[in-house]
Amino acid sequence: MIVNLGKAHVKLKASSTEVMDPDISEITKIEEMSLEELIELARKYGIIYLHESEDRTFSFRITFVTLLGMDLTARSDFKHESAVDAVKQALGRAVEIEKQFGR
Repeated sequence: MIVNLGKAHVKLKASSTEVMDPDISEITKIEEMSLEELIELARKYGIIYLHESEDRTFSFRITFVTLLGMDLTARSDFKHESAVDAVKQALGRAVEIEKQFGR
C-alpha cells in the first residue's frame, strides 16, 4: 500500500468486508513496523483516516465498523512529527477500546 502524504487530507477506507480481527501478536510488534504495516494493521479495526496539516504534522484516526448510526473512534493527538507516531498512538488507543468494549 502506498500512502501519499501531500498537503491534502488523506482518506484511506476499508469496507466492512475487509475488516478482520487483529491478531494481538501483531500489536506487540508495533514498534518494529513500517508505516505501511501499521496502516494495514489499523485497517483491520475499521475505516482509517490519515491527516497531514499544513505545518507538516500528522494525526490519525480509526473508526470502528459498528452498528448503523453509531460512531466509535480511536484518535491520535494532533501535531505528531511523523505519521508513524500518529498511527502508533491511535492503534494503542484502539487496543484499549477493544479491551473495554470488546468486538
